[in-house]
Amino acid sequence: MRLRLLTIALCSIGLALDAQAAEVSVFPAAAKGRGKRAPRKQAKGFQAKLIAALTEAGHTTKLVGGKKLLKQAARCRGKRTKACLKKAAAKVGGHVVITHVSKVKRKVYVSVHVVSDGKHMGVAGGKLGSGVAAKAVALLPKVVPPEPEPEPEPEPEPEPEAAPAGEAAAAAEAAPTTEAAPAEAAPAEAAPAADTAPAVAAAPAGKSKTVPYVLIGVGAAITAGGYGTFGTKAADLHKQLEAGIEKGPLYDQTSQEFLRNRQLADVVGITGIAVAAYGVYRLVAD
Repeated sequence: MRLRLLTIALCSIGLALDAQAAEVSVFPAAAKGRGKRAPRKQAKGFQAKLIAALTEAGHTTKLVGGKKLLKQAARCRGKRTKACLKKAAAKVGGHVVITHVSKVKRKVYVSVHVVSDGKHMGVAGGKLGSGVAAKAVALLPKVVPPEPEPEPEPEPEPEPEAAPAGEAAAAAEAAPTTEAAPAEAAPAEAAPAADTAPAVAAAPAGKSKTVPYVLIGVGAAITAGGYGTFGTKAADLHKQLEAGIEKGPLYDQTSQEFLRNRQLADVVGITGIAVAAYGVYRLVAD
């Protein structure tokens, strides 16, 4: 029995340790290349995706700083890449993620190295946007959610004790007298409410006369603007025609412009008069 209890306790401790989110130290993504060839924007974008994937998986992230350390991790290449990255990760400790982003023939490639407690767990690589972040998260230890503790069973409520027969009969006789009092007081309380109801309903709702005045003003402005602009221009053109312009292209053009301005003046003026008339109607009707 004791051995069984000890085994259960050890299993629960192991699950609790696995359930704790691992803290992952993330090196800033190193963009390999010279000058404009280095894919710096792509490196920043992938770093944000990687941190989001780690957070979604339940890990806590911490960005690694230090110029010397970052340069050491960025310069790791060739056959000695794993050994070089182990040295850089050993200075941080724990779970470490180091990312290299390179550009080859206008295509961006990403390689994510995962080092856990000084051991190179693997590398997730591929083209940018091919799910490299999810592959890198899979190389880290999974976070197992803790099992919920069983809720304690509610204690049974004690049954109420039965009252003696004499007390129950006395309570039954006293019940009608106590309930009758509020029923008698109800009509007296309802009377003031009935008196105040007509006073509230009798208050008429006043109508605003702002809209009719606005319509009259807008109609007058439209009429004045139409006749003042197009009407004045039509009058000037009519004077030119009466002055004796010789018939020809200039005469035809002037007459057409005169007719067009006169029609526009009439249309705008009639529209303004209609709006103002509607405003007067509203003012009289209200």
